[in-house]
Amino acid sequence: MKQIVTVIAAAPLLALPAFADEPGWVRDAPIDTITVQPNGRVYLRLKVAVPDLSCTGNTFGYLEFDTDAPHYKAQFSLVLAAHMAGKSIDVYVSGCGYYPHAQNTKVASD
Repeated sequence: MKQIVTVIAAAPLLALPAFADEPGWVRDAPIDTITVQPNGRVYLRLKVAVPDLSCTGNTFGYLEFDTDAPHYKAQFSLVLAAHMAGKSIDVYVSGCGYYPHAQNTKVASD
């Protein structure tokens, strides 16, 4: 009887929402898609999972560039060149727009 009470008492804990992932690096990530919207927003979809930072959009590998960041043009150029060359990237994911923000980006080494 004591075991049943313990299980029943612990059951509500299973219904608690999961905590969001921490910001961090996504390493050796192949690029699936780069999307430029008419409103100027730029989205990047990777072929790997990205941290779930509880942003509005479902992640599913999507990241958003901060187009107001001073390094945005250089970052976009680097990602576009990597995609054209078929190279994977390393990207630091932190903060939210609609999707998590791609903050720092580098071309992954072979």
